[in-house]
Amino acid sequence: MVGSIYPYCRPNKEKGDFEPPQPKGSVYLSYTPNCMGLLLLPIKKKKDKEPINPAVGRLNVVYTPSTGADDSGEDVPKITDPSGVSIQFRSVDKFEKEIKATMAKPATS
Repeated sequence: MVGSIYPYCRPNKEKGDFEPPQPKGSVYLSYTPNCMGLLLLPIKKKKDKEPINPAVGRLNVVYTPSTGADDSGEDVPKITDPSGVSIQFRSVDKFEKEIKATMAKPATS
């Protein structure tokens, strides 16, 4: 394929409403001037990364291990999603222990 002249269907050559002009920075390629070709458009620049959602620091997935499975949690992968939020897998027992350890104890009178 070689660079060719951008084709138009009507003889007025991009003057009508139905004949859009060739996009800026694009290249039209075809095998011959009389055959259908390919319009290559320039790559759009990527936008900056989306800001990380400060409302969600991590996501805990709580699960019940299958019968006879090791509950150590050593082989559970630690995952981070594209926005930077960490995803952690915890067994029900470990999660309940964490909740009990972090909960405020009621004041006694």
